[in-house]
Amino acid sequence: MVKENFQKNRVSRKTRVSLVAPPVNFLAELYGFRSRKAYRNQLPLGIGYLASMLIQNGFQVDLLDASAENLEIDQTVNRILALKPDIIGITAITFEAKAAFHLAETLRNRTTAYMVFGGAHANSYYPEVPNQCSAFDAIVAGEGEYSLLKMAVTIDGGSRPQQMPGAMIRQPDGTYSKFAERDPIMNLDELPAPAYHLYKHELYKPLPHRRKRLPATCMITCRGCSYGQCTYCELSGLIRKTYRRHSPGRVVEEMALLKKLARAREIYFQDDIFINEPGWVYEFCDRLEAADLGIIWSCETRLQGLTLDMLRRIRKSGCWRIYYGFESGNQDLLDGIQKGFTLDEARHVVDISNQAGLDIVGFFMIALPGETPEKAERTLAFARELSIDHAIFSMTVPHPNTQLYRICEAHGRIIEDHLYYYKKASYIPEGYQSAEQIEAIWRKAYKQFYFRLSFLWRCITKCRSWEDFMYYLKGFASFFTFMD
Repeated sequence: MVKENFQKNRVSRKTRVSLVAPPVNFLAELYGFRSRKAYRNQLPLGIGYLASMLIQNGFQVDLLDASAENLEIDQTVNRILALKPDIIGITAITFEAKAAFHLAETLRNRTTAYMVFGGAHANSYYPEVPNQCSAFDAIVAGEGEYSLLKMAVTIDGGSRPQQMPGAMIRQPDGTYSKFAERDPIMNLDELPAPAYHLYKHELYKPLPHRRKRLPATCMITCRGCSYGQCTYCELSGLIRKTYRRHSPGRVVEEMALLKKLARAREIYFQDDIFINEPGWVYEFCDRLEAADLGIIWSCETRLQGLTLDMLRRIRKSGCWRIYYGFESGNQDLLDGIQKGFTLDEARHVVDISNQAGLDIVGFFMIALPGETPEKAERTLAFARELSIDHAIFSMTVPHPNTQLYRICEAHGRIIEDHLYYYKKASYIPEGYQSAEQIEAIWRKAYKQFYFRLSFLWRCITKCRSWEDFMYYLKGFASFFTFMD
């Protein structure tokens, strides 16, 4: 069951833990908006899971999302130190890693607290972290709930953590213990829900193209990937995660909790593949309708295994939008990244999704290995051909520890393998002359897709309410700002 009151504990610990997401201006640094205000469009759920596990076991926990609160580095440090934590846990995706390291180094000069680093960057690049930042006492990779809990219990007992699965621990001589994977948590329902009561929900607002109603928030129902073959995915890297999922009943309970604590009217499921088990999906829809929460939702999924009946069923239960990774309009490039579907299958899925009444968003990749400007034009034409509501074009970023990275090394030139800036190319395939040529095609893709009479007419015909009108108006406004 989802525990709403996390304070009812049998054990009272003296150790205090601060869990922190570092200060990063997502609008400016990721999307290129000219904004001084920092922005967080989704809850950093990873530290929420850690917080609830610690609270359930009697620890005092504080959660600080510096990005959401628009804090600078010095403000973040002062806020953390004012709490006098014994343990400081810092999370980061790769885009946030530089900020996380700066924060840790600044804190190291002002506190003796035990400092732990985790999150997506640690999951994929943990061997590199000691060289990237020497301020951490421990680096956790993989699922961190039990690793961090064991560290906290050890410190609460007056000792220093020693070698354990799932973590690299700093030794007295300054080196780190050898890493060994921790076994995955097979029954996700044994984990308490993220500590939603610790978030300041009013600070989070998805980008206009990512939501229809406010307040809107996000959830995760699974861990790992049920497909796991795409060559560009970091899940195939150093920490391999076995696919597992919460039960449908647990997911609906958590949605009800978010409605109560965050006043949520819409939820975006962050799972890479939401629709993969028909039995699970139908049970989820049945339970959600029975709960009568009045929440609409959206999700990402693969193209395989979808039927018109299934899509109509999720639409009836409140799903209004679905995201598909079409990636390319060239079959050879799709096969090269092991997507596992054909262009005709993609067309069919779009057709039945439209029949079901779903809003459709397509993801497309520019500058894949083997692409030329001519092949890019086919992808742009394919995006326009499909009857979809939105298209998101991304320039290929080859991440280390993926199959794609090795292919990119052999066929083209990698400019930057940790680049998370939407408007700059980080890889140049052999078929292109320069990064500027790729960036020009990327801009062209957006302009050709959105500046079409057929697209504008689709938007007009989909307006059924004032809420719909405002959704499109805000989306267009953000688009022009993004492309500036």
